[in-house]
Amino acid sequence: MSQPEPQPERPETGSDVGQVLRGSEAPRLQFPKFPFGYFWMAVCLRERNDPGWREYASKALDILRKTTILDGHHKHHDEAKREIEGWFAHSPA
Repeated sequence: MSQPEPQPERPETGSDVGQVLRGSEAPRLQFPKFPFGYFWMAVCLRERNDPGWREYASKALDILRKTTILDGHHKHHDEAKREIEGWFAHSPA
């Protein structure tokens, strides 16, 4: 009878989040004018109640205010813009 293969240890959730946040730097650095790297970083930080979310959300919103005026832009730009504007409207500075 064979024994089950040992499962790799899972890191704690906090380290998973830290790894994801550190890994998210590359797309923002490589594509600094693309809003969604900033948007998703803001989402992650906001869900962790980290006040740093505002900086990333502001940068994403600055870019989205430009991209949403372009003909043929993807609807996700409008959705992200509305979501960020809602965050700022319901969250005192």
